[in-house]
Amino acid sequence: MQELLIYLYDTCCLSEVSIIGWFLNHGEQLKVRSFALQKTEIVTLEGWHITSDYSIDDIDMNQDYLGLIFPGGVDIFLDPKLKELILNFDAQKKLIGAICAGPTHLALAGLLSKYKYTTSLNPEHFKENKIEDPFPWDNFQSTRAFQDSHIITSTGVALMEFTDLVFNYLAIFDDVKERKEFQGMFTPNWNYSF
Repeated sequence: MQELLIYLYDTCCLSEVSIIGWFLNHGEQLKVRSFALQKTEIVTLEGWHITSDYSIDDIDMNQDYLGLIFPGGVDIFLDPKLKELILNFDAQKKLIGAICAGPTHLALAGLLSKYKYTTSLNPEHFKENKIEDPFPWDNFQSTRAFQDSHIITSTGVALMEFTDLVFNYLAIFDDVKERKEFQGMFTPNWNYSF
């Protein structure tokens, strides 16, 4: 069974990618598995205490993984092993998705100088926080979600668009009708009383 990998780290925003896990882990074709630098407890931005399925050392590059997903978060840095993994997946043209501040991982790995992208961050964020800015802003696309080849990025508020692009890339849906039905499951219908 093929696996899609989600990277976990302290302060990651797991809610941005939870629908991907929920939907795909209920199917029989593939599974979503989490990994972290070490297989220790992670405290997410939401305050959840969780442990990943794998450590980065457990990732076997001979296995046919479908791709990598990076949720947004705070205090993002790039471990050399994670950079190597990102570059390996890029060389194989495997899906690499990142949402909200998650594209920071891709910027730090040098990927975003080759691909167009979007993110919730902006140059002012780095200036105000006195942090070195890793983003090549010439490739930035001012849109909620964007796909350039096998690289899918989005802002944090576009989690459904991000999920839809990931599912479309992975050919989860049999046809356009099935994809539209999925999109309709999460389209707000504000017809309620209070």
